[in-house]
This record gives sequence, C-alpha cells and structure tokens, in this order.
Amino acid sequence: MKKRLTVRLAVLGIFIKRKKILLLRRFNTGWRDGEYTLPAGHLEKGETIAKAMSRESFEETGLKIFPSDFTLVHTMLVGVNKKDKNDHDYLYFFLQAKKWDGTFLVREADKCDRIDWFPVKNLPKNILPHISKAVDCINKGIFFSEINWTI
Repeated sequence: MKKRLTVRLAVLGIFIKRKKILLLRRFNTGWRDGEYTLPAGHLEKGETIAKAMSRESFEETGLKIFPSDFTLVHTMLVGVNKKDKNDHDYLYFFLQAKKWDGTFLVREADKCDRIDWFPVKNLPKNILPHISKAVDCINKGIFFSEINWTI
C-alpha cells in the first residue's frame, strides 16, 4: 500500500504598491537568515486560509487587514528537501492584499531585521528560492506550481 502524502499548510502575503513588492529579511532564526521572504506563517487548527493571512500580516507587519481583502494568486506544493533542512512537504497559499491601511513595521524583530520594497521584476539576489519562483509565476499569471528544489 502506498503511503499518503501529508503536508503542512502555510500562507504567504503579497503586498504590491507602485510595481514594488514588500519583502522581509530573515534574522536570527537559524534557517536562511539574511534572505528575503514574504510575511508568512502556518495555519492554526480551525483557521481559514484568509484568516491566517490576516493574523500573520498583523503579527509580522502591524497592519490590520480583513480576510476578505485577500485574493488567492498562487498555490505551490513544495517537496521535502533535507539538504535545506526542510523535512516536511508544504502546500503554500500566496494571497495578495487588495487594500490595506497603515505603515508596515517590523513587529517580530527577533525573526526579521528589515522590511523593504523591491521592484517586482527585479528581486534581490538574497531571496528564498521558492519566493522568487512564486513571484515569477504570479507575474506570468501561473496559479499553481510544484517544486522540490536543491540548494
């Protein structure tokens, strides 16, 4: 009998303004510190995808965004990669904020040391590979991708 796939679920926020995307730089986490990512986090038991993104956005950036203000723009299945210390398969939901009010802040200084805006078509070199791939797919109108990258 074949073993069934089990995955962890995570949400990632896409914030775009004037053709620039908001990225956070990882810091002091022990995993890929110094690389840029998106506001993100795991779903909690009983939580919807949009509510998780709303919660994570507030926890990481200080912005209160209604779950209804997010639109799913990409889904990505990421396989196990033990070389990168990723021993779980993940299903990522990339949600773009349609609107928000306020100023982005670093609210988890123990995990992130910068928030910066980058041109969507010119991402920094020190960005997590799956984030770069997802942004590229979103730019091309591709709604689903699968990766099992090797670094």
